[in-house]
Amino acid sequence: MKRLLGIVILIVAWGGFIFADPALALDVEVGQQVQLKATHPQGIPLHENPFPSLKGRLPDGVTATVTETDREKHWLKVQIPSQQGWIIEKYVAQVLEDSVNPPPNPRPINGLKLATYNVESPNFNPRDTTPDKVAEEITKHPEVILWGLEEVMNQDDLDQFTQAMGSKFTSVLGETGGQDRLAIAYDQSQLELVGSINNLSGSGGSRNPLVGKFKLLANGTEFLFMVNHFNRREEERRNQQADFVRNWSNQQSLPTIIVGDFNFDFDLDERRGNTAFNKLNQDNILKWIQPDCLASNNCLSTQCNPNFNSILDAVFVGGTAKNWSASSSIVPFDCSKDATGFPDHRIVKAELKVS
Repeated sequence: MKRLLGIVILIVAWGGFIFADPALALDVEVGQQVQLKATHPQGIPLHENPFPSLKGRLPDGVTATVTETDREKHWLKVQIPSQQGWIIEKYVAQVLEDSVNPPPNPRPINGLKLATYNVESPNFNPRDTTPDKVAEEITKHPEVILWGLEEVMNQDDLDQFTQAMGSKFTSVLGETGGQDRLAIAYDQSQLELVGSINNLSGSGGSRNPLVGKFKLLANGTEFLFMVNHFNRREEERRNQQADFVRNWSNQQSLPTIIVGDFNFDFDLDERRGNTAFNKLNQDNILKWIQPDCLASNNCLSTQCNPNFNSILDAVFVGGTAKNWSASSSIVPFDCSKDATGFPDHRIVKAELKVS
């Protein structure tokens, strides 16, 4: 009898273990910081959604900010400077007291501020442009989270430009173009690079376009970002580049953002460009985010050569990005400073409401 009673107690206890109610949810608020604890040497599982959808791992002991919870709070969405995603609450070692902060990403949730800048490599005249002067101009635009750079001479110069953008930025230098390369730089706390940045072959130009697939962390929207520098003195190659870029965008399923120095010579007086400009705008595949100054007829040229009053640098969008609200501007710059080591191009900035 005692043996039977023991078996019954064991069964009840075992059943209670199996069918026990879920553990009580943590008392944690959105905006609060938590310290995480791993139970495996590989780290803390990070999921794309609040269910098994592993996308990576967070290191043991990291402090993260809670940005969202599921209904019963058994899953928490957390963010560290370089990553965000969902974790199971059991990985929370402690909730940090008095740590309620405004949710991260203080910029508008759909806002994407980007820029394109021909930094004029000193390849041909080392005394003409110096990296510290380029960096000085870059520091004036802390709101920009995604840069397309043209005519970058080498990795050392790019590192100096990236440092000027801020500690959260990283960058990738293109592989073609000799000492006049392309580069992409981005804020890792605002954007996630999905995969790697690719050098696209087949454009016909001296520099392969650079393309990265990015996710805007504030709302999860993915898009493709392409940087270009079309040939200046070779019209046939420039036209081939324009056809390549237009056709490439038309083949993509994701929205595209295309920036660079296109050398399409859009004359501010005559309001027309060269053949490359016409090819980029052919068949309504791409949409030029025209600078606001065009409407008021007071645009500056994007290049300091006094013999030309034209736009060479620009931002285009393709696919569903054509439906986004967008604006662009040509940043004022005193071209007399070109002779003192500054680049001979003006920065073109754009702001897009990503959806």
